[in-house]
Amino acid sequence: MRYADRSAVIARITGVIRRSCPELSPAAALEAMQEAKVAAHIPLRALDRHLIDHPDALVSGAAACPPAVDRLVRVLHGKGLGGVRLIGCGRCGRTGVLLRVVTPQGRVCKPCAQQDKPRPPCARCGRPALVAGWGLEGGICGTCVAADPDGHKPCAACGRVSRPFKRLPDGGVLCQRCRPVLLHTCGTCGRLAPAAMHTAAGPLCRRCYGRHGRVERPCSRCGEVRPVRARASAEHGDLCDSCHRGPIDDCSRCGWRRPGGRNQQGQFMCNSCRPRPSRRCARCRKSKPVNAIWPIGPVCQTCYGWTLNHPGPCASCGEFKVLAGGTSRKPLCGPCTGDTDYTCQTCGAPGPVHATGKCARCLLPQRLHEALADSDGKLTGQYATLAAALAATDRPAALINWLRHPRSGRHLISALARDATPLTHGVLDALPPSMMLHHIRRLLIFAAVLPPRDEYLDRITPWLREQLRDRPAHHTHLVRPYAEWDVLHRARRAARARRGAGIGTANNARLRISAALGLLSWLDQRGLLLTDLTQPDLDLWLDQPGNRSKPMGGYLGWASRRHLARRLTVPPARRGLACALIDETQRLQQLRRCLNDNGMPLPVRIIGVLNLLFGITTSRALGLTIYNIATNANHTYVNLGKHSLELPPRVAELIHQQLANASTPTNAPETARWLFPGQLRVYPITPGHMQPARRVRHRHQRRTPRSPHRPRRRPAACCTCQPAGRPRQHRDRLGSPRPAGLVDIPCGTRHRTGRRSGNNPSSTATCSSLGRSNVMHWLP
Repeated sequence: MRYADRSAVIARITGVIRRSCPELSPAAALEAMQEAKVAAHIPLRALDRHLIDHPDALVSGAAACPPAVDRLVRVLHGKGLGGVRLIGCGRCGRTGVLLRVVTPQGRVCKPCAQQDKPRPPCARCGRPALVAGWGLEGGICGTCVAADPDGHKPCAACGRVSRPFKRLPDGGVLCQRCRPVLLHTCGTCGRLAPAAMHTAAGPLCRRCYGRHGRVERPCSRCGEVRPVRARASAEHGDLCDSCHRGPIDDCSRCGWRRPGGRNQQGQFMCNSCRPRPSRRCARCRKSKPVNAIWPIGPVCQTCYGWTLNHPGPCASCGEFKVLAGGTSRKPLCGPCTGDTDYTCQTCGAPGPVHATGKCARCLLPQRLHEALADSDGKLTGQYATLAAALAATDRPAALINWLRHPRSGRHLISALARDATPLTHGVLDALPPSMMLHHIRRLLIFAAVLPPRDEYLDRITPWLREQLRDRPAHHTHLVRPYAEWDVLHRARRAARARRGAGIGTANNARLRISAALGLLSWLDQRGLLLTDLTQPDLDLWLDQPGNRSKPMGGYLGWASRRHLARRLTVPPARRGLACALIDETQRLQQLRRCLNDNGMPLPVRIIGVLNLLFGITTSRALGLTIYNIATNANHTYVNLGKHSLELPPRVAELIHQQLANASTPTNAPETARWLFPGQLRVYPITPGHMQPARRVRHRHQRRTPRSPHRPRRRPAACCTCQPAGRPRQHRDRLGSPRPAGLVDIPCGTRHRTGRRSGNNPSSTATCSSLGRSNVMHWLP
């Protein structure tokens, strides 16, 4: 290169340097080029060609660059110029290492370059790894080399047989614990310890290096001037302790892209999935797995979550933040103790923050956009309506966890969103039924994307399709018409009369269809057709365990009317005797508990009172809406069809408390305003949700299995109770009124209730549906 050409090139390069670092003079820029050894010959030409093609190479931090750019950037960064960004590894992003290997991703460090080397299976453990040694079997990995007993020798100091870490002149070896470590006097604290860094003021120990030895620069995320925890890379700038969460990659266990690290097997695991050692918690003083190391010491997961969710005023700065240090009398926040600042970088609210530095409320719109966006990355139509409704939730952290769970249904709704599939009940019914699909449908109804429907009955058609999928064709021809035109037709007609069908109606319909399928399967095993079924064959099938109680009369009657089977006789199913009764003393005790025990859930107390006073079943009480409650100046009534029952004053007080809880408006105006709303307020709670106390109470009890030869005990019928064989529709009606002395019931209320329920006020109390109600599991 001629002298004139070299002067023009240097002038062009110094101009690029000064545009990136305006505070640098031309002479200082040339001095930096000479210090980086890029001012002549091949490095100069390579630097000039790269800067012509990439004018922002000094500030972009891109790894695809020649070595001359890397050296020049290091020199400029060492002079304290903040306008340049260090060249990081094209894979791991580290900036403090030499980048000597060129790959398609750019220049990478040596550890990342070794990942491209062939990893044959270890001859001993079989794990794919780099060859670290050779044995009689072949190449072995580094872990097997360290664990090879042939290479272990006794330590000359402690005598422990282990891997040698230092050899002595006399041929002896020292283990890792006994090997000499060079100690220095720390220039800050004066403690004699190994040096973590050598500075102009002297060596620094690891503790003082973490506090005072690190360079302070503005953080690229929060903007505060703090000690740099992670230097700038191709993905981010300098990060402080509060903003650095560790390397981010796809977790090998949960599959989510989160901050974490690699285990001994080389697998990347996020911080949530990595195994944690057990230590004594600094707050609860219990030995538990460590979730975080705070200035006060190790903290378990329970105390970690409680502290994050309960911020308070700091005793030093006075700001309202998460108190991660100090003492109980003088609590301190994270920044005042040199630890992480648990503050949202978007809204500034203290509390739990995610890997992006945002709280759950600020992160939720981003997560919803990722889950519900189409192939072009946009939210449109029904999916935008769903995202807006979910973003207004009062529990954003729970919704983020739901989106993160692999079995939450997020992948299903995301697949529909990517394909821009219109959301209808028919589209969801075409998918295999599951609890995940039912929950997604409730979400769509909650967000007013889908209209409400009779959910329990409409679930039967997809369920029937799955039941008939792997069955012979003649089963489909014999069961599908019966299910659709007889069972479901009757159920829907009854639902229109009752203004909705409950879960019991749907379960009864499934039971009838399953009984028909079971009979056809038994006939196939015996090589018979439905037209060949005789009365002895039917009796033989009914005598089998569990078949006697199956409702077969409806299917056989339907088949005989269509000349598909003979006219056969199905004996009536055996009904159990009446349930156990309670006397008036126990009834009064349970009634007082329902009225006065504030520890019981309010829906359980109300349903218990309605059951004890009026004999209203649990399923019928759960079907009440807020429009079934009428109030005038002096009285409160509950409307049950054609009946209107006046409630006692203390019962009316509980009803008004429940009305205040159930009157919250929903996103879907077409949904019923249930008195006992369930999840998302789309449907009422089911009777199965009314017995959690029974599960808790029996969880730790040891049950003695009943002998199959011992008959099941049944209580005897009572003269004041209904007969055991009385039809269910008579047992489910309103019972007779209770004595007037209970809970201050006026005599006028007792007589009006008796007339409206169609019973004689002077009659004695019957058991009604008391023993069958699930709400009684809450009572002693």
